[in-house]
Amino acid sequence: MPAGVRPLGSAGKVSQTLFLLAQARLQLAADAADGSAAAILQDVLLEDAGHAEALGRLAEYYERSGSEGDLIDLLTQAFDAAIAARDPEAVVAAALRLGGVLERSDGERAA
Repeated sequence: MPAGVRPLGSAGKVSQTLFLLAQARLQLAADAADGSAAAILQDVLLEDAGHAEALGRLAEYYERSGSEGDLIDLLTQAFDAAIAARDPEAVVAAALRLGGVLERSDGERAA
């Protein structure tokens, strides 16, 4: 959790998540290569593993920064969270995204 941010009760978790997402958006806008935005988004995902915006923004960050291993780990976690939530649409979306990254990764290694 970022310095100075205290955990809140369940009533404050939504506000805390919104605050952290806004903070991450500002960090990404200021310096897309800055890892502090990734850390903030990871904090959001610790609270809500299936948070779509945090997953999407963190995946985009990992793609831009070339952090292939982190991207694969993140998409695997998204896939697992979708299965646990019993959300068929999210399972399919996560599987397709993860499969695309793995296929691209294997193709680059083979070249």
